[in-house]
Amino acid sequence: MKKKYCTNAIIILGLLVIPYVTAQTTTLTSSKQKDVTELVISGQQHAADWFRAESPHFIVYSDTKRDHVERLLDKLERLDHLLRTYTLSETAVDSSPKLTLYYLKDFHDIYQIDKEHPSEAIGLYKSCTQGVQAFGAHMFYAERPDSDLQKKPENEGLSYIFAAYARHFIYRYSDLRAPTWYIDGFAQYFANTRFSDSETIVGMAPETISEYLRFLSGHRHSLDYKDILLQNNTKGHNYAGKAGVRLEFEAKSWVLTHYILSSSENIQHFSNYLNLIAKGTEPTRAFEDAFGYKVSKLGTVLQRYNYKADALKTNFAAGPTGEITFSVMPLAANDLLLPNATLKACPDSKTIQAVFTKIQNTAKKFPTSDFAQLVLSRAQIDSGNPQNAMAFLTNKANEPKPDFDAVYLLGLAQLRVAEQAQGELRKSNLESAQRNLLKACTLNPKAPEALHAYFRAGVLAQENPSDDVLGSAILAWKQAREVNAYARTAALAHAYAGQKPEAIRVLTSMAQNSRDPQIAKWATTWQTRLNTEINRPELLQEMRLELAPNPQFSEWTVANTEVMDAITMAVGNESIANLIKEEQLNARKPTQTSVVNPNR
Repeated sequence: MKKKYCTNAIIILGLLVIPYVTAQTTTLTSSKQKDVTELVISGQQHAADWFRAESPHFIVYSDTKRDHVERLLDKLERLDHLLRTYTLSETAVDSSPKLTLYYLKDFHDIYQIDKEHPSEAIGLYKSCTQGVQAFGAHMFYAERPDSDLQKKPENEGLSYIFAAYARHFIYRYSDLRAPTWYIDGFAQYFANTRFSDSETIVGMAPETISEYLRFLSGHRHSLDYKDILLQNNTKGHNYAGKAGVRLEFEAKSWVLTHYILSSSENIQHFSNYLNLIAKGTEPTRAFEDAFGYKVSKLGTVLQRYNYKADALKTNFAAGPTGEITFSVMPLAANDLLLPNATLKACPDSKTIQAVFTKIQNTAKKFPTSDFAQLVLSRAQIDSGNPQNAMAFLTNKANEPKPDFDAVYLLGLAQLRVAEQAQGELRKSNLESAQRNLLKACTLNPKAPEALHAYFRAGVLAQENPSDDVLGSAILAWKQAREVNAYARTAALAHAYAGQKPEAIRVLTSMAQNSRDPQIAKWATTWQTRLNTEINRPELLQEMRLELAPNPQFSEWTVANTEVMDAITMAVGNESIANLIKEEQLNARKPTQTSVVNPNR
């Protein structure tokens, strides 16, 4: 039963939810499977350091310990239950795929996925046409169950993961892509959420956020609240450079979001603000019109508010975790799991070739491992040699109980061959691709990457794409609306089907996405085009194209404790430098001596 708590804090989340989103809290059981289920692949019974865990809303690959993952999933499922209880329909069926998380013993392994990372990076979130993946590092410490919930020390690693999942929740279940300060503030608002069997605490600032806000009371700031409203999280002078600016943006976003969620009145003001932003009103003007006072006063208002900002302690019970199943992985996973994840992150061609070489050399050591050969097949497809994967994938796809990955990759390989071919070869491969991709969608109805590929094959094969083909693009986006490439094809499919209001709605969300300039620019252009006369052949031509480079979204989680340490050190160095400078100036001053009057 929902508590009064809903009316004064989390009700704002309802503003973010699309009316026809079909999602609910899945009915969970309180049991947990204790016996590890061994996967024997091609007779290879040696287990890897990696294992797989699955709960109602998550799939985790980890090289840590089973107990670590079990505790992590317990907390993540509780957070998910909290978020969807207050935002989503309780009667509809959840049609979204589970989020895949790589939970690493060594956070440096994240750098294999994307080498262009911030120096303080400790987590990564990736979305593209091959799906959505998250990467985080184990940082648990022992917990005392008998201590007061609100006074427990913060679990820093868990706070990073909670914040990343809260952002993901917005991306997946809403159209909201702006304001970015609210997305970041929302993430930090839930980052330090705490659960017990009888109560939940939300709204506690992560320790580094609190520390930085205390720091600002006696030191220069990098951003004022006009910068926050204008979504400036990089431009400014800070003791720790851009990372420090980003920390200040998150800290002030937390205060502003906490302030908004503190009362029904502020929630209504924020609703009015969002409506004004949607109509194109400049952000600072929109804030002043919605809240009734000048932005120049916002800093003072929030400074006073922060002194009394409290966490919300409720008797909301987060519910049971549900069943968690564990599986061992084949030995080849030690060397191939992360390279496979790299390919699923849609990297550039240079990275693909480097990863392909590594996978090809490693797969030779495991000729009888289906896992290794499937990873090799994906690498062959992505590196431009899909025909080399055909024989193995055809054999696996034709087994009595085929594996989804084999069928999907076969359809994808046939699609890639068709894209490079002409005439009858192109036609036959497009037909085969459609058939196998449709089969893959049947094997796993919650695989948006297969739906998207089926759409691609369909628009290339048909001069007048069928409702089935158009619907697959829209369904892929509904299942994973955080993937910008899916949003693009869904908007075009809606427009081609004559559903202009739906197309404009998707484009409006994309155009507001300042964190993906490529897709925002494309959406803005097509907003203008759809407001003029545009014919179906033009839409079909655009649907057949793919943006280059392939749209992908990356969001790094930074270890704010390291950023705060850098700030503290820089302040200390500055103080020492100023002291030395002052002593040098004093040393240069002439010494004053007493002059004796000789007439005395």
